[in-house]
Amino acid sequence: MRHIVLFLALICLNALFVAAQQQTGLALPSNIVNKLVYNIKDYGAVSSTQALNTLPIQQAIDECTTNGGGTVLIPPGDYITGTITLKSNVNLCLGTGAVLHASKNMVDYKVLEGVRNDNYKEGVKAIINCNGAYNVSITGNGEINLHAEAFVDFSKPPVFDTPVDSFQKAQGVLVMKDRPNQVIFFNDCKKVSLAGIKITNAPGMTLVIANCNVIDINGLFIDNEALNIPNSDGIHLSGCKNATVTNCKIFSGDDCIAITGLVNYSTLSENIVISNCVFKSSSAGVRIGYLKSKIQNVILSHLIIHNSNRGIIISAGKEGFVKNVQVEDCIIDTHIKVGRWWGNGEPIAIFRDDAVDNHGKYVTTDTTTVYLQNIAFYNIQASGENGSHIKADRNNINKVFFNNCSFTVTDSYNRNIAGSFYDIQPAGYQPRKKGTSAAIYAEGVNNLFFNNVVIFNGLQKQHNLTIASQFKNCNIKTSDIKYGE
Repeated sequence: MRHIVLFLALICLNALFVAAQQQTGLALPSNIVNKLVYNIKDYGAVSSTQALNTLPIQQAIDECTTNGGGTVLIPPGDYITGTITLKSNVNLCLGTGAVLHASKNMVDYKVLEGVRNDNYKEGVKAIINCNGAYNVSITGNGEINLHAEAFVDFSKPPVFDTPVDSFQKAQGVLVMKDRPNQVIFFNDCKKVSLAGIKITNAPGMTLVIANCNVIDINGLFIDNEALNIPNSDGIHLSGCKNATVTNCKIFSGDDCIAITGLVNYSTLSENIVISNCVFKSSSAGVRIGYLKSKIQNVILSHLIIHNSNRGIIISAGKEGFVKNVQVEDCIIDTHIKVGRWWGNGEPIAIFRDDAVDNHGKYVTTDTTTVYLQNIAFYNIQASGENGSHIKADRNNINKVFFNNCSFTVTDSYNRNIAGSFYDIQPAGYQPRKKGTSAAIYAEGVNNLFFNNVVIFNGLQKQHNLTIASQFKNCNIKTSDIKYGE
């Protein structure tokens, strides 16, 4: 008899879950099917363009984690919130038709206490944060709207680094007021996953995952391209280990994907795979490394980077390094964007990013350390309004391989005005100026190899391949470089 009662109870529980799925249009993740669902409406949340729902959402999260975990459900509707904190074993699930709106008022953002942040000394101001948790996720088919427009200072004109005409004015960097800086923030967590959701209009770094281990990001659509917001990175992995980012579309004002140690430079980022994604950026499609960041063991594969200011950037400076990077089967299309953006139309940029003087010469006394090594490119189709460059001094870069790659350089309206110099920011800002560059430029690298590389140069006064005179002790094979028409 006891077994029959238990069997009937399980049937009833399953029926409740099926009903919940039909009501919300959301299939629950397999790992939480047998756990309870905490609907924020049961805690007083109201779908409205005015009501602030921070308290009921947080109450649902707190009760969920206290009871051992489950799903906090955002049902169809529009819900405004201030800062909320995710906790262990909680899946924040946005149902079909659900939109979680970030508050437009900075008073509703709380600084995350007790978290070191080398980039933002004033602390993390996030709409969703999570610190020291285990098994946390954000999933579903709904949207998180971060309302960047509320934090733009429209009384001030966009910032440019060169004179512009009416056609180019829309490309400038907007001036920001006080704003959320790392808008969705995970720190010191293990087993973090995000899947399916759409995130729009970030006023700062959209999704920052710092000092976390075992990360799975799949099927996100991050759309920040409507406004020229500085620092609106798509996904920023800082000091993370064992991470995969797959099947994502990211359109952003800053780097679509960044792998750095920006939050805490003492941490190591390693064992990261990014694949099957589409990127568009006012800066770089993918950034690997930054100043003192420490990065190793990264694979990029099957990426389309289109209409971006830079394609793939790999950089490091004193106290930092990047090593063991493989990039394969990628299509890169870059265009020069005026305005004070980092990058100048380079499909691939590999460089030392220590400080430079006004002439682009490095001023740091530590010049002999190898910062970048073991970097390989396979099956790359690159087209850009500027050449690709590998730039350091005294052989700070070692072992760079290009295999089965094509590089096409094209002319453009902005190129005629902004010039063709190579941008090595954050090493230092240099005003854009007209000049002569090369489809591939190399300086300060040891062991540079080309195998079946084709250069299509569509410009006058443009070199095909330049190996700078500063090269020393360099083992370079150029016989496999061909030139198309």
